[in-house]
Amino acid sequence: MDEKNKLESSDELIEKIKSGDKTPGLIDKYVHQEIIEYVTEGANDKNAAVSKSVILLQHLIKFKYEQNLQTRSWINTIYRENNELGKLVSNNSNIKNEVISNLDDSYKKGKSKVLDEYKSKHSKQELKALDKEIPDDNEFSLKIY
Repeated sequence: MDEKNKLESSDELIEKIKSGDKTPGLIDKYVHQEIIEYVTEGANDKNAAVSKSVILLQHLIKFKYEQNLQTRSWINTIYRENNELGKLVSNNSNIKNEVISNLDDSYKKGKSKVLDEYKSKHSKQELKALDKEIPDDNEFSLKIY
């Protein structure tokens, strides 16, 4: 991209405006860039929250179905993941709604990840038994604040 068409950050644009730059369309360019950054940040937060819900559900599945993981350490891990998810959704109803609307899909992804990890440690027979034991539909009731 040549120097003339280079994208500038909102911070760079606001500094130009503050310094008295009278370039035509500079304010419009700033507003446009702010909107792009806001939407991108929101999308990143939504993706992060949905990813956290997958990880949390994955940990809950492991905790419930793998007896050797029912330790204080795993309880702390689940607690930490829950808190991190809570921080992402606490003040943003759009992100919260995104997580809630994706819970069933997140559960299926979490189950799939658990089974993928289980493959390397156990026989095919054990894997099939675990796959049958873990329900296909979300069995956990998550309280999302």
